[in-house]
Amino acid sequence: MTASSSQALDALQELTSIRDYILEAQKQLKQGRMPNMAQLEERTATLCAIIQDATSDLQQKCAPELKELARQLDDCEKDLRLFHDKASAEIKHD
Repeated sequence: MTASSSQALDALQELTSIRDYILEAQKQLKQGRMPNMAQLEERTATLCAIIQDATSDLQQKCAPELKELARQLDDCEKDLRLFHDKASAEIKHD
């Protein structure tokens, strides 16, 4: 395996891992539970380091996946805000 294909595999694995992590967090939010998202920053930093060290060709190939990941993060943020608003309203109502 070449360094480039190893980088591609690492990037793909990390992207998939982060996407799965976010999907699980969104699932928990929809179930009314607060997810543990403590590892998100570390995982994102790892992905950024992999892509930063990658070839420009690999960076370009990852761009659509990164845009999709950004969209997914935005959706998760909206879900977190809704969860917070709902929990706050329940606390005030009690």
